[in-house]
Amino acid sequence: MQRTHLGRRGSTSIQLALSLTSILGMGALVVDIGYARLVHVQLQGAVDAAAHAGVAYLDGTAEGMEYAVDGAVTFGAMNFADGQPVELDPDTEIELGVWDGSEFFVSEDPEEVNAVRVVAGAEGLQTWFAGAAFGRSELATNATAIAVMPASEPAGAIECYIPLAVPDCLFEKYPDQQIIDVDLELNSDKNDNAGWALVGNDPSSASAIRDHLENCTQEGEIELMDVTRLNNGTLTSTLKALADQIATSETTFDESTFGPIGDPYEKSDVDKAGAYGKSFEGPLIVFDGGDDCDNVKYTQDQDITGFVWGSVYDVQSTGAVASKNIAVRLDVAHEYAEGTAGGGTLDQGISYQPPIMLVH
Repeated sequence: MQRTHLGRRGSTSIQLALSLTSILGMGALVVDIGYARLVHVQLQGAVDAAAHAGVAYLDGTAEGMEYAVDGAVTFGAMNFADGQPVELDPDTEIELGVWDGSEFFVSEDPEEVNAVRVVAGAEGLQTWFAGAAFGRSELATNATAIAVMPASEPAGAIECYIPLAVPDCLFEKYPDQQIIDVDLELNSDKNDNAGWALVGNDPSSASAIRDHLENCTQEGEIELMDVTRLNNGTLTSTLKALADQIATSETTFDESTFGPIGDPYEKSDVDKAGAYGKSFEGPLIVFDGGDDCDNVKYTQDQDITGFVWGSVYDVQSTGAVASKNIAVRLDVAHEYAEGTAGGGTLDQGISYQPPIMLVH
């Protein structure tokens, strides 16, 4: 009987040891691996933030690439994993390259780089049970993120615009020119090349145009194929309001982009205000002018076919009717991400930049 009792006691001890091992093993799974998973989630958030922040600096220049790396390092360090800031090594943990839709390729070409890849790891994670159960005193985890700046596309919609419209055939008169220097004439059917333009409001109302110039009163977006209403009147009070917008603008005429400004009009409203050298910038409406630009009607409704960036720098509202003009440079070479939606078919400087994507 005693031997049987001792045998049972030994059997119980073995069972207890096996159970304790199982408990420790379960503890390792629940606690240690759970903590490693938590650190992985923290690390993933850090590399996601770093890649997203870095790619925002990519602008097709070598300087932009440098800023991208610095931005990734900075934003990575704003996040914590395993209780420590995520300090990324710019040489080994941050890469710039090209995302082709399915794969990432490292590149040093500023004009083709559109993505940032960040890879970071956390090693030496302390264990509480895995050491006793499995002989592992440390665990490790890592995370990868790839952020992509999608290519911009012609804008299909914008929110605010200068209430002037030009026909698309105008650009055919300036082939291969990146900056178009033009005097907008709104004073006779024979010489007109632009018109006052509003969507949803009457452009023959000087007060409506002045209100739009001062407050951008267009409600909501305007889109391609919306109907813009045109008016080819000189509207002297509106010309003066446009000159006031230039005079009070905080934007200086950018000669590095638009070329030398030249001399002001003989009776320049802007020069008279002591503000010559400033500019009022924004999108202008482009409409379908047909095949013959000399016979465009600026007194009727037209379908919007695109938008073009303009820098309005001089206005003359006095003198002969034929001299009441608007001096503007139209930029068809550079992209201005003013669009609120894509889908445009005419690319004359106004583009839509799709949001940054995390693809890994």
